[in-house]
Amino acid sequence: MEMTTSVSLLLTIGLAASPQELRDLKMYDKAGPYVFEFRRGEVNPKIAAAMREFLWSHWIRHQRGYASSTQSSIEGEASTAWYYVEPDEKGVWRISVRIERRSETVEYDAYIVERIEPPKNRLTEFKRIDDKDNRPAQSYRLVLRDKTGNLQDDL
Repeated sequence: MEMTTSVSLLLTIGLAASPQELRDLKMYDKAGPYVFEFRRGEVNPKIAAAMREFLWSHWIRHQRGYASSTQSSIEGEASTAWYYVEPDEKGVWRISVRIERRSETVEYDAYIVERIEPPKNRLTEFKRIDDKDNRPAQSYRLVLRDKTGNLQDDL
């Protein structure tokens, strides 16, 4: 009986650990928290660009960093997201993402990060920007894809 309780408690504690507790954040540059407030259906472009610039510059240089953001949907549901630019356990670079909402937690790893021209609409195909093309973050979006190339998010 005592053994079962101990195992159950350890599993519960392990699952409750936050991503920050699983990493030595002294090894990471930090940005944020970025606060996104929707106005007329859009976020502040300067704040979004600052976050994109931080993530892209750390990604392209293979430099550890993490950024956090908070936002509320138009309906008022709050969410907090953490983006960790880091190598995985095999040394392959990724952006590990965790998004917490009241109703769910979503996690994914992006192993492919691309800059694209800002799409004119959701039907426009993504036009990739060369990694060597030096541009301000206001002039591009970031696309995060998993190992197989499936789109996870665009920022």
